[in-house]
Amino acid sequence: MKTRGYWSLSRFLMILFGALLLIAAARLIWIQAVIGGSLRQEAEDARVMPRSTPAQRGGIYDRDGIPLALSSTVYDVIADPVNLYQKGRAAQMLADVLEGNVDFYYGELIRPTHYAVMARHITQAQRDMLVDYIEDLPSETSQEKEFKTQMRNFIVFELNYERYYPADNLAAQTIGWVRSDNSEGQAGVEMYYDSVLKGRPGSSTSERDVFGNLIPAGVQKEIPAQAGQPIMLTLDYHIQAFADREIEAAVIERGAKAGAVIVMDVKTGELIAVSSYPTFDLNEYGKAKEEEFRNRALIDLYEPGSTLKPVTAVAALESGLVTTESTFEVPTSIMIGIHEVSDDDPHGTWPAANLAYIMQGSSNVGTTKVAFAIGRNALYRQYEAVEFTKVPETDFPALVPAVIDQPESWPDIGLSNHSFGQGLAISPLMLTRAVAAIANGGVMVTPHLLKDAPGNPTITPDWPTAQVMTPQTALDVTAMMENVMQNGTGRTIELEGYRVAGKTGTAQKAAFGLGYDTDAYIGSFIGFFPVEDPQIIVCVMLDEPSGEYYGARVAGPLFTSIAGFTAEHLGIPKSYSE
Repeated sequence: MKTRGYWSLSRFLMILFGALLLIAAARLIWIQAVIGGSLRQEAEDARVMPRSTPAQRGGIYDRDGIPLALSSTVYDVIADPVNLYQKGRAAQMLADVLEGNVDFYYGELIRPTHYAVMARHITQAQRDMLVDYIEDLPSETSQEKEFKTQMRNFIVFELNYERYYPADNLAAQTIGWVRSDNSEGQAGVEMYYDSVLKGRPGSSTSERDVFGNLIPAGVQKEIPAQAGQPIMLTLDYHIQAFADREIEAAVIERGAKAGAVIVMDVKTGELIAVSSYPTFDLNEYGKAKEEEFRNRALIDLYEPGSTLKPVTAVAALESGLVTTESTFEVPTSIMIGIHEVSDDDPHGTWPAANLAYIMQGSSNVGTTKVAFAIGRNALYRQYEAVEFTKVPETDFPALVPAVIDQPESWPDIGLSNHSFGQGLAISPLMLTRAVAAIANGGVMVTPHLLKDAPGNPTITPDWPTAQVMTPQTALDVTAMMENVMQNGTGRTIELEGYRVAGKTGTAQKAAFGLGYDTDAYIGSFIGFFPVEDPQIIVCVMLDEPSGEYYGARVAGPLFTSIAGFTAEHLGIPKSYSE
C-alpha cells in the first residue's frame, strides 16, 4: 500500500512538473514570437530619448523688405533633477542668474524626473550669463568640483524661437499673431500663410542609461529642422504707419467708436495699407480687448450708404434701361408705401436730373427713381458681378460674403434702400474692390496681401481678374464721380495737383430690428486718383463720430492726408503742372 501511494504521488508530481514546463514553454514562445518585438521596442524606448527640434518661423516683410514679424533665438533651460544632488544650491544659483523664484526652482529640482523645464525662452545674453556663472564656480574642494561638474552636465539649453513684431501695433489685425509656443499662426497673415511660414520641426534622438546619462556608443540620430520661408507683403511700411496714425487721430478727435482705412493699387489689387482702429500691440496681444482684434477694413460688414451709389449707376448703365442722357424728376422727398424717402438737402424739385446730377447731389430720391427704372434684378446682377454675394478671394482668413437678401424678397422700400447703400451690409474691402473696377476700365482685380515668397514662388498665384462692366460704363461713372468732387458733395475735399474721382457717404446705422438709429451714423469716403490714369484708391470709414457725421466732413480730410502722403511717397505724377 505504501509503494502504491508512493508511485501515485510521483506520477502526480511528474504530471504537474510537465504541465509547468509546458506552460513555461508556451509563455516563452508567446514572449519571443508574439510580443517579443513590442517588448524590445519598449526597452529601447526606455533607453532612447527623442527630442523635438523647433523650426525657425519665416519672417514677414513689407514690400521693400522692412521686417514686420521675426523669430528670435531663445533657449529653454532644462535640468536633470535625478542626477543633480545639491538641489538647494542649484536652485539658488538659477534664481540669482535668471531672477526667478528660488522656491519654484527647488520645487522642480526635487521631482523624480530626468527632464524638468526650469525656464523658457531666455535670451542668448541670459544663456551666456548662466554658462559663465557655472564656469566661474569655485572648484577648490572635491565638493565644489562635484557641484560644478553636475551643473555642467545636468543643466542644458534647448534651442527655441520666439516671435516678435518690430513695429509693435503696425497693421496688427492684418499681420496677426502666433501661439505662445510659436507653433501655429492664430490670426491674420500669420494664420493664412502658416504652412509656408512655420517650416518643419526636426528631431534628435539619444540613447541613455537608467540614470539618464548619455551612452557614447549608443543610438544617436538627428533630423535637422527646416526653417520656414519668409514672405513679402504688398503693404508699404511708411504708408501703413501713416494711415494707422491718421485713423487713430481721427477716431479720437471725432469721438468715434472705430475707424478703418484701405489703400489699394487700382491696377493690381495690391493692398498697400490696411488700417483698423482701435488696435493693439502685437507683442502683447494677450492684453488686447476683443474689439481691438477686429479687422474692420477687411472683415467687418456695415451699411455703406451713398458710397455705394456709383455701383447703382453702373447697374443702371449696364442694364441698357438708363443712359447718361436719361432724366428724372426729382423732388426733395417721395413716399414709397408708408415710408418717406428724402434728401438731406431740401433742394425743391429738379425737373430733369440725369445720373451725373443725381450723383453730384447724392440724392436718395433720384437714386431711388433710377433703381425703380431698372428693377430689382438688374441691381442685384451688378452685386453679383462685383462678387458681393461671394466670400472675397483675398488671402486673409475669416472673410464672409455681404449680407444681401435675394431680390425677390425686397419690398419697394427695400429696393429704394439698396440703391443708396442701406438695407445691405458689405465690408470696406468689398466696396474698394467694386469701385476700383470703375477706375480700372471695368476690370475688377483681386485685393491681396502677398507680394512675393522668396524661395517658394509657386505660392504666388496669378490673382484673378474679371470684366464686370463695359469700359464705356466705367468711363461714364468715373466722370460722374469726378463731377462729385468738383461740383457736388465732395467739392470740399481736395488733393492738390491731382484729379480725383470720389463719392461721399453718410449712412444711418441699423438698430437691431428696430429700424435705424437716428443718432448713430457711419461717415465714409472712397476715391481714386489721378483720373487720367488711375493708380490708387483710398477708402475711409468712421463709425459713429460724435457731433458732425457727414462723410465729406469727417472722412474727407482723412482721404486728403492719406492720399497725399501716398502720392508723394510713391512718386505718382500729378495731373496738373505747378
